[in-house]
Amino acid sequence: YLWNTQAQELQFQNDRSAQKIIELENKLKELDSQIEEDRSLGSIEQGIQDGLGESAPPTSVDEKEINSLLNSLCPNGKAKEVSLEQLEGKDGFGVKRFYNGYAQINVGCEGENGGYISFMQRKSDKSWKHLFGAQDTPSCEKINQYKIPKQISPKCISNQGQEEIPNSN
Repeated sequence: YLWNTQAQELQFQNDRSAQKIIELENKLKELDSQIEEDRSLGSIEQGIQDGLGESAPPTSVDEKEINSLLNSLCPNGKAKEVSLEQLEGKDGFGVKRFYNGYAQINVGCEGENGGYISFMQRKSDKSWKHLFGAQDTPSCEKINQYKIPKQISPKCISNQGQEEIPNSN
């Protein structure tokens, strides 16, 4: 009788485990499907942008993440914030600040003089990373290394460092 009870208990646990595996496999299929859908939407969005020659505008998430990055670039942790309107606009030279997952933003820290331009790129998790900083026109080497689009950096300094030339990206 004891073995029979134990055998029934093991069979019950085995059935529950098999059911749990089926549930997890179904959940995995659902997640895989969502990932594929996200990828296809991303490529559709990119194709539309490529076809129009335009970039999707920055979002409030971009604004929040860029300001977080700016704060991390300041020794005191307090950067002069950039607004969504500023991200959508152009700098003093008429160059876009934001284009197709890239940004060029003036970094100014509160309580400090001076600053520089940070070239940034959006990561897949929607956060932003600082690629490099520049006081003036960046080198073509840096522009090409990070594939910075000409819309946010129309010129670069030739690798010989002698002249400004058009950005070919």
